[in-house]
Amino acid sequence: MLDFDIYYVMNLRGIKNTFTYLRKLGFSKHKTYVYKNHSNSVVNIKDLEKLCVALKFTPNDLFNYIPDSDKQLPAV
Repeated sequence: MLDFDIYYVMNLRGIKNTFTYLRKLGFSKHKTYVYKNHSNSVVNIKDLEKLCVALKFTPNDLFNYIPDSDKQLPAV
């Protein structure tokens, strides 16, 4: 499972109020809530680019891979 964790980068940048910061970047209230509360299953590429430019990081910094305990990767 991939986890979109915006808090990690925000904490590295010293940003305490994630909601206010995302709203200042131009995100809607709904999208800000979704990103802030990890309740998203889709991340818009344009949003990802906007975040990367504003926070000076790469998409790799936002995503964590958490292996499912009940699923095995196929053998290569």
